[in-house]
Amino acid sequence: INTDSGLIRLMPIGGEEFYQTNLDSLECVIVDKKFLITGSIKNPTAFMLRLEVNGELKYISGIFFIDKGINVIEVDKNAIRKTPGIKNTSTDEFNSSFQRVIHSGDNLQIESFTDIELFYKERHRILSKKLLDYVKKNTKSYVALWYLINESGQYSYPIYLSIFSSFDKTIQNSYAGKILLKKIIGASKLKEGNVFPIVQVKDTIGKGYLLNPINKKTKYTLIDFWFSKCIPCLSLFEEYKPIYEASSRKIFEIIAISVDEGDRIIDWKRILRERKFPWKNYLLNNNEFCAKYNIATFPTNFLVNENGVIIKKNITVKELKKLIGIE
Repeated sequence: INTDSGLIRLMPIGGEEFYQTNLDSLECVIVDKKFLITGSIKNPTAFMLRLEVNGELKYISGIFFIDKGINVIEVDKNAIRKTPGIKNTSTDEFNSSFQRVIHSGDNLQIESFTDIELFYKERHRILSKKLLDYVKKNTKSYVALWYLINESGQYSYPIYLSIFSSFDKTIQNSYAGKILLKKIIGASKLKEGNVFPIVQVKDTIGKGYLLNPINKKTKYTLIDFWFSKCIPCLSLFEEYKPIYEASSRKIFEIIAISVDEGDRIIDWKRILRERKFPWKNYLLNNNEFCAKYNIATFPTNFLVNENGVIIKKNITVKELKKLIGIE
């Protein structure tokens, strides 16, 4: 690496729960422009690299793969979000055949969309179809498995189960594969048309509630999961304010559920005091709910009707305005 000092760390893709490694440590100190991480892995595993110097983030790499055996990594700290130099079968596949398929015919233009959220939804729909085609031809690809792991943490599509089912049994039965299947199944329980489950929450004074999404007094309820340090979450809430104020509670309600925990609960309470969000605000009682239903990116919202049935996941502000008639 082209720096004399610092701390280098292997960053998990999609969450640490997918990893079954015997690495002695995920991080080490750089000495004489070199770093050494020792241990073993059972199957090809995806990582990113993070460089900190004096506690300050200086570099994050793109995705790369560690295979069995000795892996030599060449890092250019100026090549932010780029795959570092490493030679092994999985990284070669990722950089060549996989990238060619995933990005073939990639001519979707953001300028052609009036709503950026709709652009990203369409983009990931197209990528998921390409991933399915790739897996059907490369059923033992750990590269495709880790790509699906990374995508499933951000989005939830019915096609993910079809993609997973197309993998060879050795991939499906791998440690990461088993965890992924649980998350895909969990996310599928929150698909449109299903009843949203009861959630254990607490209010600002710590009183617990069983939050039932069924509300016969309100036509639509938006259940939004967020946390206090999430800038996109707070920006979205500011867009919700005029919608909430312009609508009747007989038509529209918001329930905001924070996933803050530990010391961050203080930040949650501070944000509520400062921002004065007018809707119902709760704290998730424990984050097992998010793990069970694969709510891994924030904000994530679910629009339900008076019977608690999910009408739309991650509805956009534009779609929401149109639905409740305040355009």
